[in-house]
Amino acid sequence: QKELDEVKARISKAKDIAAAKADLQKNETETARQAEQKEQLEKIYEEEKAKQPEIQRLTEAAAKLDATLPDYEELVAKQKELKKNSTVVKQSIEKLTDLENKKIKLEEELSSLNGELKTLQNAGEDRQRYEGEKEKLIDQKKKLNTLKNDIISMEDAKQKYETALKSYQEKAKKAEQMEITFRQKNRIYLEAQAGILADTLKENEPCPVCGSVSHPNIAKKPENAPTRDELDILQEQVNDVNKSANAAMEKAGSLKGTLDEKKSGVEKNIAEILGDIEIDNATSAVEVKLAENKASVEELDKKIADEKKKTDRKAVIEQTLPEKNDTLDRIKKETESVREIKTSMETKVKSVEERLATLKAKLTYESKEQAEEAICSYNSAAAKIQRAIEDAGKKWNECSEKLASLKSSKEEIQKRIDGQSEIDVNKEVEVQAGLEEKQKALFDSEKKIHSRLTANQRSLMNIKEKAADLITAEKKYTWVKALSNTANGNITGKEKIMLETYIQMNYFDRIIDRANTRLMIMTDGQYDLVRRKEALNKQGQSGLDLDVIDHYNGSERSVRSLSGGESFMASLALALGLADEIQSSAGGIKLDTMFVDEGFGSLDEESLSQAVKALTALSDGNRLVGIISHVAELKQRIEKQIIVTKDKSGGSKAEIVV
Repeated sequence: QKELDEVKARISKAKDIAAAKADLQKNETETARQAEQKEQLEKIYEEEKAKQPEIQRLTEAAAKLDATLPDYEELVAKQKELKKNSTVVKQSIEKLTDLENKKIKLEEELSSLNGELKTLQNAGEDRQRYEGEKEKLIDQKKKLNTLKNDIISMEDAKQKYETALKSYQEKAKKAEQMEITFRQKNRIYLEAQAGILADTLKENEPCPVCGSVSHPNIAKKPENAPTRDELDILQEQVNDVNKSANAAMEKAGSLKGTLDEKKSGVEKNIAEILGDIEIDNATSAVEVKLAENKASVEELDKKIADEKKKTDRKAVIEQTLPEKNDTLDRIKKETESVREIKTSMETKVKSVEERLATLKAKLTYESKEQAEEAICSYNSAAAKIQRAIEDAGKKWNECSEKLASLKSSKEEIQKRIDGQSEIDVNKEVEVQAGLEEKQKALFDSEKKIHSRLTANQRSLMNIKEKAADLITAEKKYTWVKALSNTANGNITGKEKIMLETYIQMNYFDRIIDRANTRLMIMTDGQYDLVRRKEALNKQGQSGLDLDVIDHYNGSERSVRSLSGGESFMASLALALGLADEIQSSAGGIKLDTMFVDEGFGSLDEESLSQAVKALTALSDGNRLVGIISHVAELKQRIEKQIIVTKDKSGGSKAEIVV
């Protein structure tokens, strides 16, 4: 480092000497250039000083011209006055012409209005008679429109009656056909009683009719024989159709009464308004009368409008005549006033024109602006010459001062060079580079060795401290890992069943057993639920997957394959099974209320019946089952209901139906 500092000092000294020599060369060159420039600037300065007399001449000319500026101002004022007075004279002439034209036109209008007023003396006398006739026609139109609307209302009532009558006839026919069908099936059912009873007979058990324990010739049940449930459903349908037919009959009777009432009123109004006309021809007769009424009203409106125009025109003329007479008098007075102004202005114009001629003969320029421009030009030229003299003197003085400064600087630079020995800068730079490279290599080596030493010492200390702990931790990890894999169901090659799931499987099996007793009823013995014993694969968690056994085809498959209605029944069965298991396992807990929200809309008629039967059986005793649904078929099966309806004004209301 000491050698490196000495080399840097020698390089810095060598650079200072080189810089001083460069400054000396530059000083000598600039001194020669400034000496030559001083001679040129001195010559220019003498030439500019010779122009001093021209400045005096230009200044005197500007002062002489400045003395005439007030005359230019008077010239401008007189020109404005002449223009203003001439404008007034021209406007007066135009005004007199306009007033004369207005006077002639107004006299012609007054003559025309007086003549028109004579022709309108009797205007408006027939208007009241026309308006009376129009009121009678308007009253007639109201009666005709009322009759027209009554006829339309009667036709609408007739259409409704005929539609209701047709609906009644169709429903009555349908009720009759269903009644015949019911009687036929009921007869078949009664005739098949022996076959139905025979289905229940068993060998060596007494017959409920004859008491025999031997049944050698059992009666056969017809294939098309209906069941008691089917007959009950058909009986309900017959009752519903008969009710619908009776309601249609009552509606048709009510509409017939309304039709007769409307028809009687229409016939009375036809006789009063149209006279002896058939009711079927009344509509066309009303249209004809309305058209005639409209034409008459339009004609009267035209006559009334004409009368109104005449009276309005008469009032306007009577109001306008005095105003126009006043206007004529005002125009005559204004004409005299304008003539006086015109005469006065013509005299002033002549006087101003004479003064303008005198001023123009006296002045050199046409306007004050041109004179002022000339003054500015004289002053600008004088100032330019003066600035040139001052600028030339300033440049000559500055050059002289700079030349003296260069001579003084040269002496100072020479002192920096005198007595100094020559130094080889390039050689010293090479020595510096070699020393810096060697120093860097030593620093890098020392840094690496220190880093390795520190890391090795720290690692040795950690190894000694942690070796014993590692052995203990590895032993504990071995048995904790095995326990964890067992509890979390992560043992390789076995099913993934967690400890929690393993415990839940026991409860889930008991819930499924109780749920199947409900599901068998709902599905008519088709389905049983069963927990899947083996997982489909050993990758994911298992143990609580659910399958279904289909007793119709003997298959076992996932519950995901069930239809929407079947899934609903399975869900309902599981809910009931869970409730039964909770009551059985927890002695103090009693679940005596259940609400089922929706889901019934996905069931077919048979499935819906099975689900309702299961819920009905569930409600035996003290248990309450509530169904929340929009399915219309359920309304007929539920005896006690709470019906919630929304009000149009907002909110809703609940109605209890027992």
